[in-house]
This record gives sequence, structure tokens and C-alpha cells, in this order.
Amino acid sequence: MEITAGILRGMELKAPAGLDVRPTAVRARQALFDSLGDLSGKIFADLCAGSGAVGLEAASRGASRVIFAECAPPSLAAIRQNCRKAAAAGLTAGLEIVEGALPDSIARLASHAKPDIVFADPPYPVSSDLLAGVTEDDRFARWADSAALIWELPSERRGFRPPGSAWRAVSIRNLGAAEFLFLVRTRG
Repeated sequence: MEITAGILRGMELKAPAGLDVRPTAVRARQALFDSLGDLSGKIFADLCAGSGAVGLEAASRGASRVIFAECAPPSLAAIRQNCRKAAAAGLTAGLEIVEGALPDSIARLASHAKPDIVFADPPYPVSSDLLAGVTEDDRFARWADSAALIWELPSERRGFRPPGSAWRAVSIRNLGAAEFLFLVRTRG
């Protein structure tokens, strides 16, 4: 697993030890970021961050700040190690870690700067419930008010719950063998 573009291109990342982690595939991550365009100066949030690969990809491509949210201790250790390695390689973006499971940690998450882009790749078995829980939370809606929310979708979506009414699906994009749901806040 490595960073695909930007100032950290080619940097190998540590995967969390002892967990059955399903990182966003390199091709899918590259296609996603290529579709997002210039991230210069953007604030990017990486929810259910795993190794931190998606957030570090954003930082490598110019995001000025990345907020990682994760609850698993092995993943938190991997994120910290990967962030230290990125800083040693010259990354100057602000890197912040919020510990705790979503949606319980939303209050801590919402104390950080408002993001421009929020990406989430939760474990597939809880993806539907987590999407509903996060998008139904008023604190999350206020924090991510102007952000694009990108949710990596499980391939099996039977019974998948729609997002809360404060959010509207804009598109589902198939990028590099993964599907991503793009959402924005509803107004009014």
C-alpha cells in the first residue's frame, strides 16, 4: 500500500497489525482523487481511517489539513506511524487524529475545523447503519455543513439504509472497482 500522487508519491504505508482491514484499493483511491481535482488548501476528513491512506493521499495532493477518525487501537497506531513518516518526508499539512467510534465520537470530531471533503470507508457490515447514524446527527450536519460527503459502498447493499434527510445523494460513481456515494447537505 502506497501513496499514488503528490509530494509523498510512492511512500509505503504501514497497515494496521492484527486486523482484518480492507483498505480502499490503490486503483480506486487513485481514481477517486483524480476525480476530485485540486485539493490545495482544502480540509479533508478521513472517517474510519484504517491506515490513514486516504487522508494521507489527500495531504500528499495538497490538502492543508487532514482529520483522521478511527477507533481501533491497531489502526490508530498505524495512522500515527504513517503520519510521522509523512512528516519526516516533508509533508507540512496539519494532521489531526480523533479517537473513538462513530457516531459516538461526533462531538469530538465536530470540535475540529469544518471540512471541505469528508470521506468514509467503514467496515462493510456496519456501513449502512453508520451512514444513517452519522447523517442523522445534527452535530455532524453542522460540522460538515458545506462539505462533500463521500461514502465507499459495500458491493452487497441489500437492506442498505438511505442517508438521513439532512443529506442528498448526488451520484454513485464506480471508480477503480469500488463504488462511492457522493452526498451534499440539503438546504431549507
